[in-house]
Amino acid sequence: MLTEIRCQEAGRWSVAVTFGLPQRTVDELIGLTQGTASEASRWFVFGTDMSELATLHAHWDAFIDLTIILLPSATFDVFDAAMAILEAEAQTPAQCAWIHGAGMPLLGEAEFRFFIDAREMGARSIAAELQRMR
Repeated sequence: MLTEIRCQEAGRWSVAVTFGLPQRTVDELIGLTQGTASEASRWFVFGTDMSELATLHAHWDAFIDLTIILLPSATFDVFDAAMAILEAEAQTPAQCAWIHGAGMPLLGEAEFRFFIDAREMGARSIAAELQRMR
């Protein structure tokens, strides 16, 4: 199993960005981090399945600051769109924990101070890495 976890420099992340993680993994991850030191102040969830994103939104939107973004495909051009959305929301890569899933090509990891290649990780392992990065 090849897993890349990077924390390039000292500092703290405050925003969690999931890119291509299955809805059930994101759902479990949010639940595992709520009320802990690894709780995010805001979540951005990028995905390609509207049904899964809607389920996630219905479950968590009343409890956390959650922004879901439907992407048209899992192609290389969507990374630039994701970055533009984060910028429009006044989020910088330095304040984001980027959690990359199997559903998307591996892109842009150099942009982020806190990066988890979660393609072969479950929610508990991701939560533990988020805690370690704090």
